[in-house]
Amino acid sequence: MTFCSKCGNEEPSEKTFCSQCGTRLVENRLGPTSIQKRRSNWWYLLAILFTPIGGIIAYFVIKNDDPSKAKNCLWIGMILFAIGFIVGVGSG
Repeated sequence: MTFCSKCGNEEPSEKTFCSQCGTRLVENRLGPTSIQKRRSNWWYLLAILFTPIGGIIAYFVIKNDDPSKAKNCLWIGMILFAIGFIVGVGSG
């Protein structure tokens, strides 16, 4: 089965055009795992407040749904930890 990208109508795989809206159907060769769920930006707050552990936790929780946001959370956690470490060593 193929789903129309415009109206969401389900069509048999052998059809070329959607019977509801007429949009050309494109076969999804990557399967259902290619659909990414957008996660909230609140995950960045976890990485900011609980560096680096918060960044690691956020990464592993959302890596399958929103991989780019997961990597960003991990990087934010690590960078803020490094900055805090450098400032702490430099001042003391």
